[in-house]
Amino acid sequence: MLCVHGNRFLARQVFQRLSLESLDNPKTDIQPIINQVTEITTNVIELTASAVNEKYPDSYLANLFRNITKCQEIEKFVELGIKAVDV
Repeated sequence: MLCVHGNRFLARQVFQRLSLESLDNPKTDIQPIINQVTEITTNVIELTASAVNEKYPDSYLANLFRNITKCQEIEKFVELGIKAVDV
């Protein structure tokens, strides 16, 4: 249900982590970008699920992702997790 109720949040997190500058060139091979999507999406979903379970275990997901303050807290958690994976 996380992916259903948090779809916009998750999409934002994934798109922020993709290197899309090269798409300005119509001759760009997009396959490397597509290959990144699966890995990044998996990481973002796992980190988001961890954040929700840790910080808001009793919250209904439908309401949780409507709350901008809670989304900002989850986003911070995801960013820290992504940086830890990159190091």
